[in-house]
Amino acid sequence: MLKKHTLGSDLDLRLEQENDHTSCPYRLTTFFFIFLLVLTGIRSAKAEYYEIIPSANLTQEYNDNIFVSETAVNDFITSVASDLAVLGMDERLDWNLSGGVRFREYAENKLQNQQDWHAKIGLNYRHTERSSIYTDVSFITDTRPDTIENGFVTRSADRERYMFNIGGRHAASETSSPFFTYSYVQEDFKFFPERNQRTNILAIGVSHRLDRILPMTTGQMFVNYSHSDYATSDDDTVRFLLGVEKTWSERWRFNANAGIRYTKSTFVTLTPNATPPPTAFTGEGVSDDWGPATDIALSYDGEYTRIALTAGRDVVPGSGQGRSLEQVRWTGNVNHRFSDNLRGNLNASIQSQQSFRDINPALRVDRWSFLFSPSISHDFTRHWSIECVYRFFFLDDRRGNQEAIQNIFAVTLSFRYPFIK
Repeated sequence: MLKKHTLGSDLDLRLEQENDHTSCPYRLTTFFFIFLLVLTGIRSAKAEYYEIIPSANLTQEYNDNIFVSETAVNDFITSVASDLAVLGMDERLDWNLSGGVRFREYAENKLQNQQDWHAKIGLNYRHTERSSIYTDVSFITDTRPDTIENGFVTRSADRERYMFNIGGRHAASETSSPFFTYSYVQEDFKFFPERNQRTNILAIGVSHRLDRILPMTTGQMFVNYSHSDYATSDDDTVRFLLGVEKTWSERWRFNANAGIRYTKSTFVTLTPNATPPPTAFTGEGVSDDWGPATDIALSYDGEYTRIALTAGRDVVPGSGQGRSLEQVRWTGNVNHRFSDNLRGNLNASIQSQQSFRDINPALRVDRWSFLFSPSISHDFTRHWSIECVYRFFFLDDRRGNQEAIQNIFAVTLSFRYPFIK
């Protein structure tokens, strides 16, 4: 049900959000309690292969627009991170545990100095040769003001994110396999509670091998339902998609899913008052939006070069926006290994996001971005490596009539020491 966000309730909503953040230690306690339970269960299992990987890295960065705004503020940023990952493999069970902390210090903008945490648990269990199930749980804190996700800045403002995923597949026959996936995402923003979100996504479908018609080809059909709950709107989307996956020469792979989606959005409206005060009053609007849902990917996996090209159009949860958005994306990634120790990478994307065709919505988005980022890395030894990265980011916010350009130059020195059993 829509939580109405009246002008008089802003303070109450923010106070409620502060109370939510006071419960953060309890959430972390619960998360790590589950973490320890899973770890205890894993330790009792007799895995055939263990790998413990402690790592650390030091990054020196020059950022010419740390807030990605029209009025650029530049700074030098020093980051120190420490991580620990534990991997295990067995005949039926694969698992991984990871966590770490990152400290950032700004040379001039000291108020931006923060530390972020992350932790993750993942399991992949093969019950039989025909059936498998996977699940993972993760938690992160994100305080960086220029974090880019889905091609756009989230305006983190001290964000906490909780994620849960589970999925399974069963080979009902030699050619057909039904499957399901479920995801839950919770985002809490400390200073902007109107951006908080709770998103549930469920997909059920079946895949079928088409080798008798087309060699090395698989088709699939599935239905997807998602519900996003924000402080200012409730968005429900149903998708019906057909897909195909084709492989050539064991190196080229083409994957395409295409279908139609229907989105119903219940949102807050603001209407000017002819006889203020107040200057405006809130209402509730409802919109129905139809559109295509597509996802196309072409990849090449060669001995020295890997290429991945993707394109798509769909509704995505609006992280840091308080509304679901329709997104169109074009992305490309090229990775090339020049030698055993020297690698290069090139990443580029063009993406746009736009709100539904609502009448007088409280929050509206209409923007596009371009990202271009080459990098090169060199392994000095088995344990030490260095990476140099350049990132160019352009953001055009048509709704706010604003443009922003950001250039980042970063050098990262990394150390990792895996222990293998």
